[in-house]
Amino acid sequence: MLSCREATRLIARSMEAPLTLTQRIALAFHLTMCRFCRRYRKQLQWLDRSIEAHLATSAMTKRPDPHAEGSEGLQQAFQRLFYSPLIEKGR
Repeated sequence: MLSCREATRLIARSMEAPLTLTQRIALAFHLTMCRFCRRYRKQLQWLDRSIEAHLATSAMTKRPDPHAEGSEGLQQAFQRLFYSPLIEKGR
């Protein structure tokens, strides 16, 4: 039987590439008995979906080119994008 450490490695690996039949069987067996690894898999899947959704919406949002003539400089764009949300939240 797999240890939790081995199972979490297989869970992470399965998100990037298919597992072998032996690995899938061993992982499935482990997941039937380990609620912590099931939770880890669920959280990792949620994180993966969230990142994909964020990247999809970010790709659709057109941001001004800080290098374009007449636009604000790169430093001002950086400060506006990263520091303004922190200031608005009072941090």
